[in-house]
Amino acid sequence: MFKIFFLSELRYSFRNPMVYLFFLIVFLVVFGANVSDNIVIGGSIGNVYRNAPNVITTFSIIMTLFGLLFAAAFFNNSALRDHENNFQEIIFSKPIDKFGYFMGKFSASLLLSTIPLTGVFFAVIIGSKIAPLMGWIEPERYGPLYLQTFVSNYFIFILPNMFIGGAIIYSLAQQFKNTTVSFVGAMLIFLDIQ
Repeated sequence: MFKIFFLSELRYSFRNPMVYLFFLIVFLVVFGANVSDNIVIGGSIGNVYRNAPNVITTFSIIMTLFGLLFAAAFFNNSALRDHENNFQEIIFSKPIDKFGYFMGKFSASLLLSTIPLTGVFFAVIIGSKIAPLMGWIEPERYGPLYLQTFVSNYFIFILPNMFIGGAIIYSLAQQFKNTTVSFVGAMLIFLDIQ
């Protein structure tokens, strides 16, 4: 049951523009910060390479904070879509595994909420190659890229933050069956972190 609900949630979400729009927003913001001195995320870079691991980590952490708002959209949509369409009664009238139903939808939403934040990595990779070619930033301001930086940022910062925030948002949406409550919950998480 888990696999069925997981894959159906992914299929539904990939047909909607929300994933791609959020990815594009994150990509453009981080790309701008990586290739320009006019856009700053998390303070000035200084004498450090513009694609250094600590710069990528700073970008990841800060975009994860804003990613909570993206996560609210994914988790809320997943939790409330069946309820809003009066389909939940039909689903639970059949002998399905409730754990598979809820965890399949939750896991798909978790994966979906991390996809836009991978825009940080693509922006740094592409920005590191394009900016020196276009003459926006001197080539010596960029160093080598390390795969370990991207992997560790994903598994240490992005995935756990989306899991914790998503669990709170998903449970609020399931409990109160209200979009406003889940978005207010996301804003409270965001403000509490600040």
